[in-house]
Amino acid sequence: MSSRAHIFDSQLGRFVDPHEQLEQQPLTVGYNQRALAYLAAPAREEIRRQNLTSDRLPESVKANLRRSQLEDATLLKHGIRPITNDHAIYRTMAEPVLFANTTAITGTSEALVWPAMFSSVGSSFFTVGRTIKLTAFGQISTGVTPGSITVTIRFGQTTGGTSLGASAATNLIASQTNITWNLIVYVQCRAIGSGTNGSLIAYGVFQTGTAIIASPAQFMVPASGQAAVGVDTSTSTGGIVVGMTLSNAGTSMVTSLLAFEALN
Repeated sequence: MSSRAHIFDSQLGRFVDPHEQLEQQPLTVGYNQRALAYLAAPAREEIRRQNLTSDRLPESVKANLRRSQLEDATLLKHGIRPITNDHAIYRTMAEPVLFANTTAITGTSEALVWPAMFSSVGSSFFTVGRTIKLTAFGQISTGVTPGSITVTIRFGQTTGGTSLGASAATNLIASQTNITWNLIVYVQCRAIGSGTNGSLIAYGVFQTGTAIIASPAQFMVPASGQAAVGVDTSTSTGGIVVGMTLSNAGTSMVTSLLAFEALN
């Protein structure tokens, strides 16, 4: 047996070198990553290192791929979109990554709670059904007159972007310092297109300690009546940003951690 990684071929009943079972019958190129998912880690690394394509995999792996293609065809027949876009089921965090506290937002005008560069997307990012998740943590401090907070999810890169939903104005509790907050947002693409032919739907939840917001110390975004919103998914200045409106200038917020993930 050679020193290269081997995999078990169920048809042959033995371990084989991936190069020993080269087949010429082609498979859809888009299934390369799905093919790798069927192999043990050493074999996956060997195939990546040797740059083997899907039409040069062992027959046992090809059989699994053909089965997947048949299952996907069945799903499509019933109107269900399978995940086949040259990748297996995955989640990946977008770059650049926020790795330091943001500048505190203050004042009474809506302001982005993190810079748009950390959650911007390009013109070909969204496809129908694509879902993203944003998770943020930070600190909030209030003054003697705390006022309220309103959270707005937007498509774009500024506070002038298209609103995907806003919370109700929620009263804060006075004279608190550096209380942890957390925001989770999900956005799904329902249609793609220019003008307002694209469509996104968003939901979120903002939560913090009862020192800042009376129990229950969380609220939904939007407060009610959510629906998909028409947007231009083909724009080069797209993104998902969150605006915070603090009704009293004595309140301030910073973001300390942000994860922007593509879930499919």
